[in-house]
Amino acid sequence: MPFPVLGTRVTAEQDIIPAVQSMVKRLDIDDILQHASYIILKPNYVISSEWHSGTTTSPLLVEAMIQYVQGVTGDARIAVGEGGFTYETRQAFENNGLPALCNKYGVDLIDFNHDDSVTVQIDGARALKGKIGIAKEAVACDCIISLLALKTHTMAVTTLSMKNFMGTLSHKSIMHTRLHEKIVDLYSYYRPKAPFAIIDGFIGNGGSEVSSNPMNHGLFLASKDFVALDTVGSFVMGQDLDACKYLGIAQEHGLGQAEMKSIDVHGIDPNECMLRYKPGCE
Repeated sequence: MPFPVLGTRVTAEQDIIPAVQSMVKRLDIDDILQHASYIILKPNYVISSEWHSGTTTSPLLVEAMIQYVQGVTGDARIAVGEGGFTYETRQAFENNGLPALCNKYGVDLIDFNHDDSVTVQIDGARALKGKIGIAKEAVACDCIISLLALKTHTMAVTTLSMKNFMGTLSHKSIMHTRLHEKIVDLYSYYRPKAPFAIIDGFIGNGGSEVSSNPMNHGLFLASKDFVALDTVGSFVMGQDLDACKYLGIAQEHGLGQAEMKSIDVHGIDPNECMLRYKPGCE
């Protein structure tokens, strides 16, 4: 049975945590979380900007998920981990209050760029072949939850739940040829232990993944189907879905649904939620 995409509109910052937790509860993933021993929350801090810029994940989403995961798990280790494209990740953590937040809840905070690297090979990879270096902790966890900002991208058109795993790579530059295929390959590696993802569209960003052009969208999306989630995310930004080639590639590989007409969206009407973001590929 195909998994739906859930959505919720949020107009005030103080409503983010309860709205997100209510949406996640409807995903019916508590049993999966209860059986995990090491859970990493993977936000998007590709640069060090504060989240109101639209380029990074809201710490309120991170806090919502720390609370939720702690509420349904027992002795599981919980960490927040990210490795930005530059080595500004620790500054990004500071600018977004992550050290204090993680200390408050007793969870670990990991900069993947300063973690040891483990060599892996991705079964069935079409483009991301050979030995790939991935942060040790990202390999060690048995559950990783993608928490990403809603943004357009200069190369991939959109950068959403599947591409967010790029932050775990020891050398990100290996992605920049055959990018769409490699996004799918990398997601296929994480898929067995990535039960769902959440798109943070409270403040999105158009025109680039790094240059701030904030869009006050007031939207959160979540799904167990990363392909469907990224399809709906791309759609509500008004982007050309055919140009988001990674979506079609992922569907061809049987990883999810990339056709809007075949995706059940609950809680919102995607057409009513659409804002036309400046494309990143112009």
